[in-house]
Amino acid sequence: MMRPPAPVPPPPARVGLKEIVAFGAGDAGFNIIWGLMLSYLAYFYTDICFFPARMVGFMLLAARAASLVTDPAVGLWIDRRPPGHQALPLLRGGLVPFMVLVVLTFVPLPRGWPIVARALCAGVAYMALCVSYGVVNTAYGVMTSLISSDPAIRLRLATSRMVGATLGGLVVSMVTLPAVDFLGHGNRQAGFALFMMVVACVVGALVWLPARLCHERVATAGGDMAPRQLVVSLLANRAWRRLTGAMLLTMLGSTFLFGALVYDVRYVLHAGDHMAGWLLGMMSLMVLAGCGLSLPLCAWWGPGAVMR
Repeated sequence: MMRPPAPVPPPPARVGLKEIVAFGAGDAGFNIIWGLMLSYLAYFYTDICFFPARMVGFMLLAARAASLVTDPAVGLWIDRRPPGHQALPLLRGGLVPFMVLVVLTFVPLPRGWPIVARALCAGVAYMALCVSYGVVNTAYGVMTSLISSDPAIRLRLATSRMVGATLGGLVVSMVTLPAVDFLGHGNRQAGFALFMMVVACVVGALVWLPARLCHERVATAGGDMAPRQLVVSLLANRAWRRLTGAMLLTMLGSTFLFGALVYDVRYVLHAGDHMAGWLLGMMSLMVLAGCGLSLPLCAWWGPGAVMR
């Protein structure tokens, strides 16, 4: 008895340029916040809020540790959502709390409060921002796989995302301190508070674009898999281990590079802190050049050779 022919899968839905550009705009918004947290938050805590460096280090460590729990939990929750409504509801619903926490994290508390109370409030606000950032950013990142199953479209989405991320980092590195001084008329506590209100509105608009204009067309598999089984399968995936290791090394390097630059310029080079913004902007331009070179180099040599 002959088996019926296997059904031909439908061609992937068309993804237009507007959707691809909107997707890249989302990462521009996220990287504005990421750049602020990475390059200026420690400086804000130590040199503007006058918290001891050890206290600041503990606050940053505790907040990032919270993200290690929330980010995988968000991923599991998205896997168990119904097709077509996996990531977008979380991206849309988490946008307003994310914007509010962006402002609260950079609002200086009254100097009359005890330093422990001020540090506790600041640490809680930053931890909440990290959790909120992880929730919304994880939902956004999953959209790369949900928008289309076509590898060519996914490559265009990833490229748009990298360009948006680099442009967001470039803007925040060049604009932050001049805008803070302009808005605060030399008072950086007031300047940061006003600047972050503007940033929250800009970032909210940028992240709203993919939340509004992008569409889920692909359902992820593995929603019924137990968390333990999922972890075991990931650890057994050699390609996943290699890519995750490369990403960890990249994030470790960028954290040291961008996080220490403002302090290096001020206390080692004894230059004005505005110079740190120009150096950060120059590095962002170099990253943008690297994004432009990566695709032709990968087509020529292969991704493995380019990474090595």
